[in-house]
Amino acid sequence: MISDDGLTADAELLGSLAASVQHITEDVQGTVVVKVGTAWCAGDVAGAGTVTDRLAKRPDSIDDFRVGLGFRGDDLSVHACGIGQFVLGGDPTDVITPRNRQVNGFPGRAVIAAGAAIQRHAMGGALSMDQPERVCVVPEWLSREGRKRETYAVDPYYRDAWDDLADLLGTERTVADQLHRVAPMVLKPDAVAVRGGARLLTAVRAAGFVPVAWRKVRFDRHTSRELWRYQLNVATRERIDLMDMIMPIGESLYILLRDTTESEIPATARLSDMKGPTRPEDREAYHLRRIAGGAQASALTYIHVADEPADILRELGVFFERSERKRLLAALDSRRDVTQQVLAALTEVEACTEASDLFWKPALDRLDAQLSSHPNSAELAVLLQQVRSGRSKDWQSLLALADRFGMQWSRWDRISVAAQLGARHLAAEPVIPDVSRSAWSVDS
Repeated sequence: MISDDGLTADAELLGSLAASVQHITEDVQGTVVVKVGTAWCAGDVAGAGTVTDRLAKRPDSIDDFRVGLGFRGDDLSVHACGIGQFVLGGDPTDVITPRNRQVNGFPGRAVIAAGAAIQRHAMGGALSMDQPERVCVVPEWLSREGRKRETYAVDPYYRDAWDDLADLLGTERTVADQLHRVAPMVLKPDAVAVRGGARLLTAVRAAGFVPVAWRKVRFDRHTSRELWRYQLNVATRERIDLMDMIMPIGESLYILLRDTTESEIPATARLSDMKGPTRPEDREAYHLRRIAGGAQASALTYIHVADEPADILRELGVFFERSERKRLLAALDSRRDVTQQVLAALTEVEACTEASDLFWKPALDRLDAQLSSHPNSAELAVLLQQVRSGRSKDWQSLLALADRFGMQWSRWDRISVAAQLGARHLAAEPVIPDVSRSAWSVDS
């Protein structure tokens, strides 16, 4: 935008400012007020017509812009009226000149770049350009969901990856094809525990998806909450507690897949459709969540898939530092097949993760088998029988009693029971709803 001394910009930037003028009006004192983007400035000029005429075309020189904005002589008669976080407030009363580079204690960069460039010109210095601050946007070719586009535009994780994308590939419509051809799939710890990773890779490859990059990731409570920030408003307290039991228990595997089919919809939409619903009763045999493992519960989802191309960017921001984000963005157009590397990484992750089939009734049997060696555990025995018969779903008390009586009950056995008994979701709409494949259909 402007350098720290508030004095540098270039003619191209000034031209873009002129092209983005949104409003010109004349106040009661005859001062012309110009709105450029979200920034306001004002200058004493002969009349609004002069400003309008000058700003109707791209300025050919700095002098055009000086006259167009109503600057005369070497004194810059621009009044700062509040720009971004530099809210100066009140009516414009402060004048910046080459000898006065501050307004109410704020440096010259609090004034629009056009004014700063004119200051520089008035001082006899050459114009130069600092990197302009990018506007973070979510174009429709990244998301078909209006609330998501509005929310992600001010989301720091999305912005991190958006800026990386701009640095590496640009943000023009032409980059859409690269983002539309890939989809990340995260093998979560429950998929690792049931040793479902290889089955899932076989299934996605059969559907035309080829791994082009991968990274090991480790969730903590913060990562989980940020990844699903806009969906957790519908989660019950039990569901969030259960998430905190599952997600940090071991490593997960982030796999970037390239869609090799000639699909008319983004790879994310196609893979998300293959993923299958959260509700186990709605999962079909061909859904990835059914293929992953035999144990089926709402909280055992096994994989995470980005809904849309915009989610690819935001999730890169959640999971990775800049260097890793850029390496993964550089792989968007890769034609490599790293399946064998992914399988090797999966073997390493599985070696560090206890295996479990995650069936809940055998887990209850393993707890029941220990009761005979704990004669004082009658309270636990009663609750265990209530759970078996369906008269209780109080898994928190069951786990607490197992701890109190020193039961050797594995973490995955605890999770499998909690996943079966735990409450699902509140009867509410998420902050950002899921986006289905149909939203990306040709007719939509």
